[in-house]
Amino acid sequence: MGDAGHLPVHSLQVLRAAAKHLSKAAKLLRQVSAVDSGSDDADPNRQPPRPAPVPKPSGNGPVVVSLFDYTCIGLEPWKARGFEVHAYDRRHPPGHSVTASGVHIHGVDLGSQEALQSVLNEHADRDVAFAMAYPPCTELSRAGARYWKEKGEVDPHFQDNAAALVQRVDATLQELKCPYYIENPASSTLRNLWRTPDHTFEPCWFGGYLDTNDAHPMFPAHIVPNQDAYTKRTGLWVGGGFHQMPPQKRVEPTYKEWTDGATGKRRRVTPILYSGGAEGKEARHATPRGFSEAIAVAYAHV
Repeated sequence: MGDAGHLPVHSLQVLRAAAKHLSKAAKLLRQVSAVDSGSDDADPNRQPPRPAPVPKPSGNGPVVVSLFDYTCIGLEPWKARGFEVHAYDRRHPPGHSVTASGVHIHGVDLGSQEALQSVLNEHADRDVAFAMAYPPCTELSRAGARYWKEKGEVDPHFQDNAAALVQRVDATLQELKCPYYIENPASSTLRNLWRTPDHTFEPCWFGGYLDTNDAHPMFPAHIVPNQDAYTKRTGLWVGGGFHQMPPQKRVEPTYKEWTDGATGKRRRVTPILYSGGAEGKEARHATPRGFSEAIAVAYAHV
């Protein structure tokens, strides 16, 4: 074995290779340290980390689709039973994302035929178990009749256009080949512009599907009483094998009562209609929870 000043050639080659690797390792450590500390010395070619991709549907299980659905209330009973649930509404964040509770939400304006076709494309290879839709009722509900004249002066076809959208939604849901319903007020002018509803109901008719102390997760009790103990006649336009309404489990409705100062007469109104402001309006647009649970009980095994 030679001394330090006379190393064999192959030993020198090994040392040089080791030094080269050590140099690369030191450079890499400096880059990592620079990135962690926010230094400008970070590798300029280093790409920023990509956000985690949105989990795509697994394709293994049945799905439930809901259109014009911001609250996702109607989907909750299906999700609890293991279905993959999808909600589409223009108020959701753009694109496709998944909430912390596991609801697939799609931020899309469904006003065009192209947008509705994109829903069909999304689920073309899936087993769709059920579908529901809550198209805008502002132009169709008789509750807004006092504004019709003014709206008609701006657009004489505003109601025809609203009804045409509902009919396009109906045609889209038919393509999913599953039971479905379209929800609108029972007093909707769809009765005249399209057809009468197949079913009507009051939320309190299905309140018994909820526990007595099960408060609404989105609205206080003075707007939506426990067990959906309120009245709001709702119409359903159904198809795709929606063969019957689920059994009722009625609870007694509650009312907001007061004395009319002008006449002295006692008056009463359902709390969800008595409540004004944005919160009351949003509550009136949300589908009743007891009814949603009843639908899932009746159709989750179809």
